[in-house]
Amino acid sequence: LFRSHLGPRYIGLASNEVEVKNLVENFYQAHNFPQCLGAIGCTHIDIKQPSLNSTDFVNRKHRYSMNVQAACNYKYFFMDVVEKWPGSVHDARIFSNSNLNESLKNGTVPPSRRNLLPGESSVPVFLFGDPAYALMLYLMKEYANGGSTKQEQYFGMRLCQARMVIDVLLAV
Repeated sequence: LFRSHLGPRYIGLASNEVEVKNLVENFYQAHNFPQCLGAIGCTHIDIKQPSLNSTDFVNRKHRYSMNVQAACNYKYFFMDVVEKWPGSVHDARIFSNSNLNESLKNGTVPPSRRNLLPGESSVPVFLFGDPAYALMLYLMKEYANGGSTKQEQYFGMRLCQARMVIDVLLAV
């Protein structure tokens, strides 16, 4: 019901340059990160044991669940929600098979590339993800093991603070 009737009304990706630039600028104003479109994460929703393929739904905490992925913008509004994967499925696999991934990869969500530093390559818009996700041109995550230098550690801390927009929504 929600996906087919109410979902399109309340959940949507930016589909043109103006929308993307607006979201990126507002994320920058709120969190001081340029070119960030929003944040992505997964959460497990507990379910009763299914009668078919029940082992597919057992998550790493040995409970039956659905693994739900969501992405949101600076205003805590959902941009994308995927609620079809059993609890045993890894977050990175959900993203790699998602319409959101495809939209970012193929430019349906305009990359709105921008030069942030003189003489450096332009940077496309991206999402913040937690360490479960793969690092991609359009998905940024913190350094492995928290970073090896003070600068890397500080960057990781700031990234985690900005990524909280999705963690707050998924914790509810």
